Amino acid sequence: MSEKDNIDGRKKALLEIIENCMRELEYDYFYSVTELTIERNQTIETLRSLCEKHGDQDWECNTHIKDIIEKHLINHLINK
Repeated sequence: MSEKDNIDGRKKALLEIIENCMRELEYDYFYSVTELTIERNQTIETLRSLCEKHGDQDWECNTHIKDIIEKHLINHLINK
């Protein structure tokens, strides 16, 4: 397991802890923000996998999703 895998696993575990805390505290607004954060992380994981197979991974996790799809995935698919 690589260092990146360890970091990603730790982030995922921490997000799950935050999600559970917000649910227990019944903070609807924060729960919504937490849900969006979790959803974004799941989307990033999926895009990493797709870009590994069909594009490039020359992007950071905070890159706008639209830019990832257009610049690092679609461009590669179109140019094949």
